[in-house]
Amino acid sequence: MDAVNCVPARGVRTFLVVYDLLLDFGIKIMRLIVSILTLSFYGVAQAAVVGFEDFAPTGDIINVSETNPYIEAGFSIATFNSASAVVDSAALDEVVMPGNDSDWFAFEEGNLITISRSDGPGTFNFLSVLVGPSSYGGGAIDVSFTATTSNGGILTMDVFNLTSATNVAIGWSDLISVEFDVTDDAGIDNLNLQSTAVPIPAAVWLYMASFCSLFVFKKSA
Repeated sequence: MDAVNCVPARGVRTFLVVYDLLLDFGIKIMRLIVSILTLSFYGVAQAAVVGFEDFAPTGDIINVSETNPYIEAGFSIATFNSASAVVDSAALDEVVMPGNDSDWFAFEEGNLITISRSDGPGTFNFLSVLVGPSSYGGGAIDVSFTATTSNGGILTMDVFNLTSATNVAIGWSDLISVEFDVTDDAGIDNLNLQSTAVPIPAAVWLYMASFCSLFVFKKSA
């Protein structure tokens, strides 16, 4: 009778040994997954300067419209209409942004410009931008910046009487989008932006907690 009973006992012990090995292996895999998720989703802020360089052919311009946004360094510049273009620095003398000698982005008043990320979900920081009047316009401009944050908040800033390309410090963070509005033909250049990390989804944390509870059960058994 004892010999018969020892067969199931051995089977149970074998099962527990295999279970322990599989659980230890699973925990190691979970740690690896957590590390990958942390690097992939959380990461660090990535700085970028959107400078419009080498997009338009030498001495020329390329139109940007509401159906054809400008994309650079993981960011999109969308327009309300087609009255906008990337201008090469060697373009005709009458197409200039006074005070700026590099390639730039030109747009008319009334053509609302929207900046957002083009590389997937996440927020960004808006640190500064070079902005000023275009030679197409009539002189000094006023600029209004409006941003939407990840929690639905609205940030605004107005800059008045710009007569040449001016570096404007913004310093906003955790943004979904930023809009530019101007009072006359204008240009922007050297947008100093930072893409920020996407938090690890709550479902992932829940799955990790459930898996770790198995480990706790094993230790207490």
